[in-house]
Amino acid sequence: MLSGLCEVAGFASYSLGARHGIAVSSVLASQFAAFAAVAAFVVFHERLRVVQIAGIATILICVAALSAIRA
Repeated sequence: MLSGLCEVAGFASYSLGARHGIAVSSVLASQFAAFAAVAAFVVFHERLRVVQIAGIATILICVAALSAIRA
């Protein structure tokens, strides 16, 4: 039930974000794997490999750059 509610909340958030800028919303929505890796690290104390950490850092830098260019 919680998973279904989170799914609906995700789609609703994407729809609201797409009204203001589809490019930023699409980039953020496509990063579910990075969010899942961070959540697994926090909730289940999973280990992150160096490649995963580098990927998450790259995503954060690129999203920040996209936001800065758009502003």
